[in-house]
Amino acid sequence: MGLFDKQALSDQAKLLVITDFLSRDRIITHNAHSLLKPLILDNDPLVLKLLPLIEASSASDGAEEKDAFIDGIYSLIDSVTEGMFNELFAECGLEVAKHSSKAERADKELTSERSLIYGEVEFRSFTEVLRKICTNVPAGGTFIDIGSGSGKAVMAARMTQDFSTCVGVEIMDGLAALADEIGEKYHSGFRDRLSTRISNECEFLKADFLEVDWSSASVVFANSTCFTDSLMASIADKAKSCDPGAYLVTFTKGINCDDGAFELVEKKRYNMSWGPATVFIHRRADSNGRRTEEEEEEEEEVSDSDEDVSDEEDSDIDSGFYSSSAGGLDEDVTPATSVNSSIDFGAPPSPSTPTQPPRVSTGSPQPLSPGMRRVHAEERLETVTSPKDTMLMHRKRMRGKKMQEAHEKRQQGREGGGDDNLF
Repeated sequence: MGLFDKQALSDQAKLLVITDFLSRDRIITHNAHSLLKPLILDNDPLVLKLLPLIEASSASDGAEEKDAFIDGIYSLIDSVTEGMFNELFAECGLEVAKHSSKAERADKELTSERSLIYGEVEFRSFTEVLRKICTNVPAGGTFIDIGSGSGKAVMAARMTQDFSTCVGVEIMDGLAALADEIGEKYHSGFRDRLSTRISNECEFLKADFLEVDWSSASVVFANSTCFTDSLMASIADKAKSCDPGAYLVTFTKGINCDDGAFELVEKKRYNMSWGPATVFIHRRADSNGRRTEEEEEEEEEVSDSDEDVSDEEDSDIDSGFYSSSAGGLDEDVTPATSVNSSIDFGAPPSPSTPTQPPRVSTGSPQPLSPGMRRVHAEERLETVTSPKDTMLMHRKRMRGKKMQEAHEKRQQGREGGGDDNLF
């Protein structure tokens, strides 16, 4: 018999129970559960396609069938949320935001300010990054996008994850106005589609993000492709005010992790609206920037994830991925500083690059946030995992436990003179 008695539960009931369990176990978000529920009740054909995968998964102990079901439900969730996302931004596409950015920079004679060049995230790739991070972040918390443009990254985080609050900070008047319109549209016609278990707040600020308090953020995101080295240094310095366990996600350029305030847990290429971009995921370490004794003893270079990105390959800008012909940024980008220099974490700063004064830590160091812990060096690359990875590791642990119990029984059988073939 499968997971459910076919005579006891209808197809709708099976799907409702399963999605509820998945949301409680954080395999899917509460928002995803709320978006799927009306589709299940309406017997939507896309949802009904999951039924054979459910039956195959419940009837088999194999990982392949369970993986197929998880992949299927993720694909459905992404389709539903992307449809809602596109509906929200139907009148505020990439070209609208690019035009606003270019026109304002020209009017204010800011065309030489490369850090103000506009670019947008690609919904599916950014959702994948968020899903991987948020499995390791306690429920709730705050997402903040520094340099949020028209608000696409903020709304992607709002719709796909269970943050209590999502905040966007943008200094350009025109882009901030577009984001305000998106925020009003979200609150009037989209927010009620999401889960009532969380607040689902969303806020946009017109401000310099270096003047905004980030200390309560669980995840800080910066589309930093065109940011200067000095601005990246300022971001890294300011992000030290975040609690241990908080994440800082940047594009194309990582921050210097040599002082131990942050650790680089993943560096991987994802597709964005302008082409492939290297995404750096950093995690806040000790609140005073110190490494533990074990980390100092086991100092090691953080290796890249599945798709290795060498310094030679990681020339996103120089290779033309960010040109306006690719449709992602508001003009051709040829920054004065190469991307490779920002990835060489061990290199000393160039004499021409302004350095930031050291921040003085006040008060006693804060303890690690609930649900977060320091990890040994050999564990680091396993700490940022997708929900599917989490489930697979749980199954592996259970299989290992069963094998250990069987081994102990065999040993007892040998000692007692009985049959040791317990299988």
